[in-house]
Amino acid sequence: MPERLKVLVVTYGTPYPPNSGVKIRDFNLLRRISRSVTLFLCVLATEGSIPDLSELRTFCAKVIVVPATSRTPFQIFTNSIRCWTAGCRLAAHQFFYPELARQIRSIISEDGIDILQIEHSFLVAYRTAIPANSRCRTILSLHNVGSRQYLRIANTQSAPLATISYRLKSFLINRMETANAAEFDHCIVVSAEEARLLGASVPEDKFSVVENGVDCADIRPLAQTVFGNDLLFIGVIGYPPNTDAVLYFCKAILPLIRRAIPDARLLVVGHAPPAEVRMLASSEAIIVTGAVEDPVPYYRRCRVCVAPLRAGGGTRLKILEAMAFGRPVVTTSLGCEGIEVVNGEHLLIGDTAEAFAENVIRLLRHPELSEKIVGAARQMVEQSYDWSLIAPKLLQVYRGLAVRGQSSNNDAAAR
Repeated sequence: MPERLKVLVVTYGTPYPPNSGVKIRDFNLLRRISRSVTLFLCVLATEGSIPDLSELRTFCAKVIVVPATSRTPFQIFTNSIRCWTAGCRLAAHQFFYPELARQIRSIISEDGIDILQIEHSFLVAYRTAIPANSRCRTILSLHNVGSRQYLRIANTQSAPLATISYRLKSFLINRMETANAAEFDHCIVVSAEEARLLGASVPEDKFSVVENGVDCADIRPLAQTVFGNDLLFIGVIGYPPNTDAVLYFCKAILPLIRRAIPDARLLVVGHAPPAEVRMLASSEAIIVTGAVEDPVPYYRRCRVCVAPLRAGGGTRLKILEAMAFGRPVVTTSLGCEGIEVVNGEHLLIGDTAEAFAENVIRLLRHPELSEKIVGAARQMVEQSYDWSLIAPKLLQVYRGLAVRGQSSNNDAAAR
């Protein structure tokens, strides 16, 4: 086994700056594992302009970025054929860029990569970039089980066409996830619940749980210096489950809260709020900021963080972040799925509009309850969800793969 493993990670979107859930996970894990492995990074860039890569280059041996540019219908057709002939599912063809595959193949060949880790099921086509003579082991890292994510989104849609579209995506992704997960040497999921979902199609010893986390050294509890009744929803607002959560909260839950607490307001903070969310800001009870450089002032001024999620997958970094900042959280059972929390101890759960509103009102009216929950939640994230505790789990996966790979090579040599 090499003294220092060489690992190539392929991401969707540049993992810097860490200003969304996916980027926060990628950046924090990459930065920490780079202390123990030689790290190479290939990015399918989705940003309009490529951000400054200097921070990534401080801990990566190489950083290669290929923009996800628009393509003509002919290019889409030829790309689909290329993916199909290479044995890839057509559901992944729109994310396959030959230039990125060429760069991956070059790094594996020239730098002697030991492990190729691909983030997200829709990037599985890049597994075909591994040269035929390579002994590189493969990992598929699933930020969520996409088939369930799309099915849940479908259940929140009111337009029949949108419902059909998301159900079709769920069907296609399910076939791709189960087939490709079995073809990789190992799979990573973010929670035991998602491991259970994969367990029906993938042997138990082929996947590991590497949770989402938070940097407790960087994120410290904030003093409650503002005594209004502001509530906070933070995230990528353009992400359909977040859009649905904001609309649901504003239409069904916030009016119930304001009957009891008339000055309660919702702060909606995050990237790409769609038109239907921006229109909510016409109300004095709702403020929509769009993207912000620093979320701390909004955490500082809020009394309660809300996550009324009815769709999505994975685990929610927004909940762990709020706990680390010392703000009480009210969410749904789905919203805290995959996080080892106890209702009433670490947060409050409300699965109906009435129950959700009542939990928010309780926290606003009873500061002692809020303080109790905040203390228990902060202790939990420190003990179970700090990135410094999570990154070693990923390193353990690498070492296990490397040992198995070395054993396979020795067996082949003996034969």
